[in-house]
Amino acid sequence: MINDLRATGDTGPDPRSVFPEPACHAYVAFNVYTALRAPLARLGIAAVLEGIGGTHGSVYGAKVVRMLGLKKTEASFFLGHGAVDTGHANEVLRIIDASDPSGAEWEWLAHAARMAGILYRRMYDEVRP
Repeated sequence: MINDLRATGDTGPDPRSVFPEPACHAYVAFNVYTALRAPLARLGIAAVLEGIGGTHGSVYGAKVVRMLGLKKTEASFFLGHGAVDTGHANEVLRIIDASDPSGAEWEWLAHAARMAGILYRRMYDEVRP
């Protein structure tokens, strides 16, 4: 991601040096909370993200590149997710299945997946130029 920003000539602050926007902070905090409270449910979050990337990454990545007039080398992080996330999503689902979750763990998995979808979308909705 940092390499892509540099390749575009971005002169803004290093993303690692700024505080996250509220929606991003909420998403990260939810991941930490879930990992501590219900570790298996953290995989529910991963399944959602990998599923989104695998399903939409390549299509929307290509549209973003085209709309912004970027070279593929300026969006390698974004474009790369579409290519590999389908396999990651399947791997996460296999691990969840092999864990043979209890009823309570399934409730946590479902809750974590729903919240991940909501919080992830909010990150995009709250993007500021």
